[in-house]
Amino acid sequence: MANELTGSMPNAAVNADSKSKDIGKLIYDETEKRLAEMEKPDYEFPKQLRTIDWVIITGICVVSFVLIAMCMTGVIK
Repeated sequence: MANELTGSMPNAAVNADSKSKDIGKLIYDETEKRLAEMEKPDYEFPKQLRTIDWVIITGICVVSFVLIAMCMTGVIK
């Protein structure tokens, strides 16, 4: 009776499981590829964030929180 109501639900569950395995394999393969690239001697790591970068990130977060608070309190409609 459940199959009559859900149609192809068992097949959908099997397809979802195989898709998650495919996604897992894709993630694993991509991780291996990126690690191999980073292990090369000529790989240049990105520069670390500077103080100005942190100031900008913090400023954006503060402005976002203020705007959210203003929307929640009804100042901005």
